[in-house]
Amino acid sequence: MKDINTPLQTVYFQALNGNVPHPSGGPAVKVYEDQEPDNELADMYIVIMGRTSFDTSTKNSTDVSAQIQVTVNSSKNKYNNRKALNAVCNSIYQLIKPTPNAVLDMSAFNMQMLNLSADADNEVDYGVIANKAFVSRNIIFQQDIFIK
Repeated sequence: MKDINTPLQTVYFQALNGNVPHPSGGPAVKVYEDQEPDNELADMYIVIMGRTSFDTSTKNSTDVSAQIQVTVNSSKNKYNNRKALNAVCNSIYQLIKPTPNAVLDMSAFNMQMLNLSADADNEVDYGVIANKAFVSRNIIFQQDIFIK
């Protein structure tokens, strides 16, 4: 058995980093692993975190069922209608699972991702603070991983 946390986080980071367009047309939305910096002031950014895995091995193979959370944090002046937030989440879906059978390539880690799906997608409204409305969306992807 091998630990899958770093390989899983790495392939998600590689898929998203620099590839998620900002809805305003500016630079790509920033992507962070595990935690954003304390001084992050962008109106939109992504954090990849929260890995959970379960051993699903058989006598013939080493397998893991895993989840990973991709959170998009947004803040807009007072009224956050979520249109930009939804556009960023749509880009994430298109990058991670553009087709029904799409999976991320983990071959560099001697692993193979199988059965990728979005297990949950929930929105959290943190309210208005200093005339900025703070809203996040948490997308939880589930995948089965075969360890070679």
